[in-house]
Amino acid sequence: MKKLLLLLFVTTLLSVNAQSMVDMTSEAYSQFEIADKNLNTAYKNLLIEYKDYPNFIEKLKIAQRLWIKYRDALIDMQFPSNEPRFDYGSMYPLCLLGYKTELTRKRTDELINYSMGCQ
Repeated sequence: MKKLLLLLFVTTLLSVNAQSMVDMTSEAYSQFEIADKNLNTAYKNLLIEYKDYPNFIEKLKIAQRLWIKYRDALIDMQFPSNEPRFDYGSMYPLCLLGYKTELTRKRTDELINYSMGCQ
């Protein structure tokens, strides 16, 4: 089922814009870099906003380290292969970056909610 959804995603992506795989992967990497930068900004903003609450800061740092492990575990679960480039082909880097970007954006939203006082 996952492979069928992956194929559908790829077919749609390719039909929208006739780009090379290198171009699409480069764009996906750029999108991930933006998402990662936004995540780091949200995290740093929380460190500043809650600087007078050392217990919160300590727990935030722990949570963020654990979130990275969780994100990586989700990626491993999404692509459960010891040889993903072989099993998923040339689309693997593109799909990996897309999923990693999605997870990063969700985490950024969670951190922003803390900044807005919506815990």
